[in-house]
Amino acid sequence: MRQLIKETVKKSLIKVGTQFTKTFPDSDFSKKYSRQLYMAQLYRDNRAEWNVEHARDRGVTVGENCRFFSCNFFSEPYLIEIGNHVLISGNVTFFTHDGSVLIFHEDKKNVFGHYGKIKINDNCFIGFGSTIMPNVEIGKNCVIAPKSLVAKSFPDNCYIMGSPAEKVSSIDDYKETKLKSPLTLIHEKYPYPNDYDISKDEKKSFIIEKVGQVPITPPISRK
Repeated sequence: MRQLIKETVKKSLIKVGTQFTKTFPDSDFSKKYSRQLYMAQLYRDNRAEWNVEHARDRGVTVGENCRFFSCNFFSEPYLIEIGNHVLISGNVTFFTHDGSVLIFHEDKKNVFGHYGKIKINDNCFIGFGSTIMPNVEIGKNCVIAPKSLVAKSFPDNCYIMGSPAEKVSSIDDYKETKLKSPLTLIHEKYPYPNDYDISKDEKKSFIIEKVGQVPITPPISRK
C-alpha cells in the first residue's frame, strides 16, 4: 500500500510539473524540471551518455562525442577539463586535491589543502580502475592502461601504463599491435562514435564466434 501511494504521488507530481512547464516554458523552474526529466530518461536509456551530462552538470568541462562509464570527479569537478572523443572506463577516479598536507598544520598554520587541475586532451582512452592525480595533463591520442596511477603529465601520442604510470610505447606502436591482432574485432553495426545498433544477444554470438577461433597466447618460458 505504501509503495502504491508513493507511485501515485510521484505520477501526480510529474503530471503537475509537466503541465507547468508547458504553461511557463521560460521559467527557471520549467528549465530545471525539464532537465531533470531528460536526465531521468537518459539514465534509463544510455548510462554512458548520462555520465557525460552529469559531469557537465557538476561543472566538468567536457567536449563532444565522449563516453563515460564512470563519473568519479569528487569535490572539485570544476578543475577538470576533458576534450573531444574521450572514453572513460568504469571505476576511473579523478583526484583534484591531496589532503595529506593537512598533517603539516603545525608547520604551516591554516594549511588549506593541495589542489591541481586535470586536463585530458582529445581522442584519449582511460582504462578501467585508473586514477588521475592533481596537476596532470594527458596529451592528445593517448591510451592509459587499466589500473594505472597517473601522477605526472604526458605528451601527445603515448601508451601509458603502471603504478606509478610511465610511457610504455608510442601510440603508433600500440596501434600497429592492436590493429594487426585477430582479437580486434570489426562490426558494421558499431560505427563509433555514433550509437551502435546491435543487440546483446547478437553481440554475444559475434564475439564468441570470432574470439573462439583465436587460441590463447601461451606463457613465455624463461630458462
